[in-house]
Amino acid sequence: SYWNNQILLSGLKLEVGDIFGARILWCLLFAGGAAATALSLTEEAGYLLAAGLGGGFLGFYYPSVAIQKAADERRKTIRKNLPFAIDLVGSAMRAGPRLTDRLCSAEQPHPRRRAASTWAPSWGEAS
Repeated sequence: SYWNNQILLSGLKLEVGDIFGARILWCLLFAGGAAATALSLTEEAGYLLAAGLGGGFLGFYYPSVAIQKAADERRKTIRKNLPFAIDLVGSAMRAGPRLTDRLCSAEQPHPRRRAASTWAPSWGEAS
């Protein structure tokens, strides 16, 4: 469904039911906040009703906009990093060994290289 795709694209750990709950929560919060703001300005029922409905409408669609924005940012990040990932796979394939061995060796330090802390004495040690 549409929401499953948006959640997958955004990388958020949500379910479709979470979105519905967030929509109801934000709808109530925005409607209450808008009505309270309108109440502080005037006591006319028409303005209170309009502010409450407008705030509820905005609050209902706020989670949708937030998820869409997260999906767009993740899509941009993937498109930005995709050439590097393809280059890494190409380098691994040209090197000869299996791809998984090559990728694992790129993450871990070489076994023959010693860390600086293993050969440099600390200031408090006697030589």
